[in-house]
Amino acid sequence: MQPEDKPDLPFVSMLGCTNAVWIGYLRRYGFQWKYLPRVLIVTLTTLLLSPLRAYEHLKFGQGIRKTAIHDSPVFIIGHWRSGTSLLHNALSVDPQFGYVSYLQGLFPHCFRNSIIASITRAFMPPTRPMDNMEIGTDSPQEEELALISQSGHSAYNMWISPDRQLECWRNYGLLDDPAVKRLWSDGYMQLLRTATHHHAGKRLLLKNPANTARIPYLLEKFPNAKFIYIYRNPYRVYESTIKLHRNVIRYFQLKDADPGERDGNIISIYRDMLDLYDSSRSLIPAGNLLEIRYEDFVEDKLSGLERVYAELELGEFAEVEKKFVEFFKGIENYVPNSFAREDKIVDDVERRVRSIRIRETIKCYRGSFRWLDHMQSFLAFAC
Repeated sequence: MQPEDKPDLPFVSMLGCTNAVWIGYLRRYGFQWKYLPRVLIVTLTTLLLSPLRAYEHLKFGQGIRKTAIHDSPVFIIGHWRSGTSLLHNALSVDPQFGYVSYLQGLFPHCFRNSIIASITRAFMPPTRPMDNMEIGTDSPQEEELALISQSGHSAYNMWISPDRQLECWRNYGLLDDPAVKRLWSDGYMQLLRTATHHHAGKRLLLKNPANTARIPYLLEKFPNAKFIYIYRNPYRVYESTIKLHRNVIRYFQLKDADPGERDGNIISIYRDMLDLYDSSRSLIPAGNLLEIRYEDFVEDKLSGLERVYAELELGEFAEVEKKFVEFFKGIENYVPNSFAREDKIVDDVERRVRSIRIRETIKCYRGSFRWLDHMQSFLAFAC
């Protein structure tokens, strides 16, 4: 079977749940009857994987509990579809870093098992559904995905029950509820300890758009953390995020949601994320935050990475430059998504925008959409 003919894993985001986590989802969110086959598949899979989870817990549990996380992880933040994945994939080739892999993201309780790895490789598509970027079981993955199965407390619960998207975002993305925050925190730290243990104590490289709204919490846990914030033209972010929801939520959802409400939620979450980042970025110690414009980075990727290493003091860039050259050569034929509905994007974003910060950001781009790739400057916050 050719890679392009591989069938998608059914409901890939939930197959690695424990029985308790899966039952918790069904109790909290319920499901529509049209998704009953999906519910039955996940239920059967969670039962079949119980022995493997128990084995890995017995084999690695004590070591994971004793594992200390490096006190200066590198957090890649920024709204979805802003270039976080490209930056994450590139930096992950540096052997100093550990990360949450795609396989750990799907099966956080038994990702070391060779049978699980083989089955996943046989069924997983060769590219990501939202942007056709190549993926593999060892590819770096954002840790928020792993929390779906790790603990059941993830901002991506909003995709499981998209009819309650904003409620889930405020609970698990903004961590508004102290009780929910504790549950999320416990699962998150356990996940990071597991990744650190798996990578023999290496410094973690973590990419998680939802963390853009959680800087105060992250600094509580990791005062010496490094942050890379990447931003992109909001018109492209909006259009690409709509495509993300259309193509990816089908791997998560137990219910349907109104498309118009979904598009409005995208703007609400975008506004929340930018406003919280703006209000908390000053908490990050001097020298620990670097802001990157996506359009500048893709124009000269090696120079962009050299800047990352220099300004965040991540080590000698020259020692890993060859690995970066090889990585970018391997993706030189990658073609990003195209966006043709320019006028509709402009009208839709401006109709929905309520945040002054986003509105001011849009002013920087209005009238420039067709020659965006040739722009030489863009301010992240206001013109």
